[in-house]
Amino acid sequence: MNNPLVTIITPSFNQGEYIEDTILSILQQTYSTIEYIVVDGVSTDKTHEILKKYCDKISSVIIEPDEGQTDAINKGINISHGSIIGYVNSDDLLENDAVERVVSFFSNNVDVNMVYGSCHYIDDKGELLYDLIPGSYDLNRLILGNYISQPTVFFRTELIMKIGFFDKRLHYAMDYDYWLRIAMQGKIIFIPRFLAKFRIHSNSKTTLCPLDFYEETAHIMSKLLVDSKNLPYAEFIFHSYAINIFRLFHGLSRNKCDFDLNSSNYSLLCDLFMNDYMNEIKNIFKSLKLKHYSIAKNQFLKLETDLNHQIRIIENSGGTEFLSEGSPCFTSLFYSFCNDLLGKEILFSLCLEVLMFLAHPCIYLIKFNIGRLIRKFCQCPKIG
Repeated sequence: MNNPLVTIITPSFNQGEYIEDTILSILQQTYSTIEYIVVDGVSTDKTHEILKKYCDKISSVIIEPDEGQTDAINKGINISHGSIIGYVNSDDLLENDAVERVVSFFSNNVDVNMVYGSCHYIDDKGELLYDLIPGSYDLNRLILGNYISQPTVFFRTELIMKIGFFDKRLHYAMDYDYWLRIAMQGKIIFIPRFLAKFRIHSNSKTTLCPLDFYEETAHIMSKLLVDSKNLPYAEFIFHSYAINIFRLFHGLSRNKCDFDLNSSNYSLLCDLFMNDYMNEIKNIFKSLKLKHYSIAKNQFLKLETDLNHQIRIIENSGGTEFLSEGSPCFTSLFYSFCNDLLGKEILFSLCLEVLMFLAHPCIYLIKFNIGRLIRKFCQCPKIG
């Protein structure tokens, strides 16, 4: 097929300030055989005015209550007809020739199931913040962290028959979960071109809820770890699980909002990670290196039980401000953790993340209900 139909889905909710730019970035593509679907969860801002303005140029507009962004994406997929699918959130944009490049690449590489490209990261005014050029695809690297910019991703529709829809239980890391599911079933390739612009602003999920990403990523890794098909990658998967649990704890330690702990409870948290928890992690790594997978699985399930128990203790403890004067430096603990446990091969990238913690502390001081996060984390479906 020379001109395959490409479906692009935009999940929408109260992004009236940005959605017109998103719509125009789709309508102005140099490739014309596009099915464009917008799924709006009954926005209360000016979104509906804008959708009405372009309704004759958008293939389908659904306006109805939904269960969140992931549910909206699935609704779009369910009514789609394209042989290639991508989704662009209502505050992001595609480069004008993105779809043309994607179609050309798929046409010349029939064995490829998913592609991604480079991405410009912009602010609320559309000014460039930085560029992300992720480079060639590597599964172990992807397991260690999601380096793929979501709006640059397109995949073949036939994959949905193999791996199903996006997991609507996930609200923050559903794209990462889907890339990993595709990776286990198909072939992924990097297109060395800028395909999209990802907007970072005060109301975006990336800014408001960083800890939710860590919590959901840890859950994704726990799901992967106990699947026997993933045994060749078990050590990398557990690396990622441990890192994201640490990030979650680090984020809790930096927060000064609804959930506060006193200095003694801060020490409890540090002791938990640097002693009890770290020892359990080391034992699991030892089992994985020896390929004792059944032992590692049992150790992992015990670790999750212990971790949830300790989080409940912290949740019920209360107290004064968590980061009181004289509290231990969590950045040094993080470096010690990385150096002692994970080895030199990924220590450099993790040290860069520490620098990010120091350069952008506001990310971890954003106000949101930590109590809600912890309760949700404790209620995650059990694995195994």
